[in-house]
Amino acid sequence: MRCSRRSSSGPERSSRPGVAHKPATYTGDAIGRKHLLFHSFFVPHDDDATNSKQAIFALHRSDKAEALKLLGSAEKVIPELVTLTEKNPSLRDGALSSSLEEYAEAKCFCYYLDTKCLLPRRDVPIVLKNEYLGGVIDFTGELMRYAVVKATAREVDEVKRCKDMVEAISGELIQFDFRNGPLRRKFDSVKYNLRKLENTLYELSLVTNSGLTLQAHSVQETPAASTREDEE
Repeated sequence: MRCSRRSSSGPERSSRPGVAHKPATYTGDAIGRKHLLFHSFFVPHDDDATNSKQAIFALHRSDKAEALKLLGSAEKVIPELVTLTEKNPSLRDGALSSSLEEYAEAKCFCYYLDTKCLLPRRDVPIVLKNEYLGGVIDFTGELMRYAVVKATAREVDEVKRCKDMVEAISGELIQFDFRNGPLRRKFDSVKYNLRKLENTLYELSLVTNSGLTLQAHSVQETPAASTREDEE
């Protein structure tokens, strides 16, 4: 059988007469331009998009006004960033998706402090399902830290509410099939936070009955096995 020899120069030709393939670099260049456009917009607004973490710190300081201001800044920028990713969803992965998880986490924490309930997903329609779930999982860590502060003040009912919320979240999440993805690794932190809250309640009952003073360091958390930084 005789094989035809293909020239090493010039564009690759189609087997159909009169039709030439586009250069292989075209798609890559187009995607590269989209990535450049996205990052040229995202980088200057990075602080605004990541204000959610600062809002969480403000909530822990009981500074709700500052938290709402920071969340408001994020909510002005996030829709513009999401719009840029609509025609190329891969641009959403990475920094923007992480920012949206933090946004969902901050909204969950703020909503809980007001209502003692879990924020419904419909209240954050701009985040995808996995981003919402990631935010809810990280929110359990904020509840654990919040409960530690309440435990030192011997606010038993508040600590118990936090434990009950994390327990309810764990019960719902266990029904999901996360396989071995990022959410599966995050889910391990929910179990850790629940154990920590159970231990905190137990220690709180001991010191309450004995009349001793509970020190913050005695219930201070240690790093969980899986964190957002590990996944990035």
